[in-house]
Amino acid sequence: KIIPVKVVKVKEQLISVPLFSIGKVYSKMETTLSFKTGGIIKNIYVNDGHRVKKNQTLARLDLSEIQNSVDKGQVNLDKTKRDLKRAENLYKDKVITLEALQNAQSAFDVSSADLKILKFNLEYSTIKAPSDGLILKKMSAEDELINSGTPIFEFAGTGQNWIIKSGLVDKEVVKIVVGDTAKISFDAYSNEVFNGWVSKISNAPDPTNGTYEVEISLREIPNSIRKGFIAKIELQPSKKKQYKIIPIEALAEADQNAGVVYLAIKDRTKKVNVIIETILQDQVLVFGDLNSNDLVISEGISEVNEHSVIEVL
Repeated sequence: KIIPVKVVKVKEQLISVPLFSIGKVYSKMETTLSFKTGGIIKNIYVNDGHRVKKNQTLARLDLSEIQNSVDKGQVNLDKTKRDLKRAENLYKDKVITLEALQNAQSAFDVSSADLKILKFNLEYSTIKAPSDGLILKKMSAEDELINSGTPIFEFAGTGQNWIIKSGLVDKEVVKIVVGDTAKISFDAYSNEVFNGWVSKISNAPDPTNGTYEVEISLREIPNSIRKGFIAKIELQPSKKKQYKIIPIEALAEADQNAGVVYLAIKDRTKKVNVIIETILQDQVLVFGDLNSNDLVISEGISEVNEHSVIEVL
């Protein structure tokens, strides 16, 4: 039986195949804010979700004890300064030894350094916003006794600091490099597409799911963007690979990434196994024992096998 078929030439081309992924929005300046010293929280001025300005006061400790320590340190500095002045005069008159003068100098230096530390602690007994941003979470309350370094707020800086984090499996992450472009869409902003680029690629997999974290920076920041927004990502690798291109109708069989096509060689068929890389609209990118300009059967394929006699229409 002679089976009529139609054929298409195999094409070969360097192509960059896009990768598709899902990610979440994060702030690159996300951090915790705490007091340098311990004590009792006297005032907290903001709550979860509040937007704040740079240097805005967010919380303050009860400063009574700390201020008293500063005052005491100032008194001690004034005393050691007077002692040093007296020692200098006595040393000029050869009443005291050089060692006594040096001891007075050391006492003054120590008290000066102590006062600087106390003033530093006083300054950092108030939490101020490091930049314009958003209070993600308030973690303490007024009148609470806290230790030095206890987190009081989770804070996220705003401006141009929003990024998207996504996870890629090993066979995907090797296809991209830092600087590759991306198109991003959000459910929160329907029908809008934003541009970005790959700004960081992790060298080690996440131990919980085995994926490699990819960080994508946004070129345009959507209005009212929030941490946790879900992003749909289309990555465009700059690396291109040589692919064989056939129409999707030429696939006689397909099982995951394994496929079968039939070549037309004069009036006979030849079965060829191929590896399916991806499907782009009505075309399939494949690897396998195919050459450019080979003729693959695209119509009548359901009638043929590897021993068929054909007539090319």
